[in-house]
Amino acid sequence: MKYEVVIPLYQKAPHITRTLESVLSQTMTDFGIIIVDDASTDDGARIARDFLEARAYGNYRILRRETPQSGGYAARNYGVSSSAADWVAFIDADDVWEPWFLEEVDNLRRDFPEVAFVSTAFSTVYDDGSSLLNPFARKHSRMGRKRIGFHDFVTYCARSEWPVQTSASAMQRSALLEAGGFPEGKCKRGGDRETWLRMAFAVPYAWSSRPCAIYHKDSQNMVTKTIAHSAPYIAVTIRSMVDTMRMNRGTRYQLKKLHNIYHSHYHNALIKQGRFLMSDISMLYPMTTPFYSLKIILKAIKARVLRGPYGRR
Repeated sequence: MKYEVVIPLYQKAPHITRTLESVLSQTMTDFGIIIVDDASTDDGARIARDFLEARAYGNYRILRRETPQSGGYAARNYGVSSSAADWVAFIDADDVWEPWFLEEVDNLRRDFPEVAFVSTAFSTVYDDGSSLLNPFARKHSRMGRKRIGFHDFVTYCARSEWPVQTSASAMQRSALLEAGGFPEGKCKRGGDRETWLRMAFAVPYAWSSRPCAIYHKDSQNMVTKTIAHSAPYIAVTIRSMVDTMRMNRGTRYQLKKLHNIYHSHYHNALIKQGRFLMSDISMLYPMTTPFYSLKIILKAIKARVLRGPYGRR
């Protein structure tokens, strides 16, 4: 078996049939499916089983966790550790693949046999029903298939042009396990990007400009709508890379910029909560993007929440 498709399932009964339909419609047929029921209380697992049985598809497993965890990270890790395939592909239980997704993953592996991590362009469907290609794909629509080094990967991310989305990605199972998998128990939101950053540093990565997936922001029970972003956790990972890993000066500079962006997200949250301190500014790298410090201070002054270093409200 060439691939196993890992699908975390939590309270997505209204959407799982649509997702599975897109998986079974793949032009590449050498794959299995692992659905990880993340302690759902709805009928999603039963609906999935009935659908797959009705389609006479037998190469699937439905696993269950007894304690749900935000973000689906533990469910994905469980699926990956249970897989017997060399490569795993991911799709969330409310997203959709185009019929050629796995075929394009295979094309990337053929063109770049050294890679252990791939992804493709994707579209986002919003609450109002509109659809838009992701920013990186819009800007680089003529790139085709290309291997992207870590320096360029980080540079794109620092421009808010993340190339990767979970439901448009696949990777070598052993490489993901060696990189530490998804950050279960460490953050509730944003852990996907932290994982992609670690993967892009650890192994060769390639991307395709062919749109192969649809990310649904209009779905029921979206984690991203209900919990705060775990920006501090991502910033800590980036700082650890800067401080401990060998890389050229230009890459280190781009990582520091990305660190400042994520810490500014955290600062904005503190300002909204009325808990911002001047000492919080010290977490930024001042030599890379000094305007971040000034921007945050001015925002705190305007919100009348700027306080000294000795305690929070």
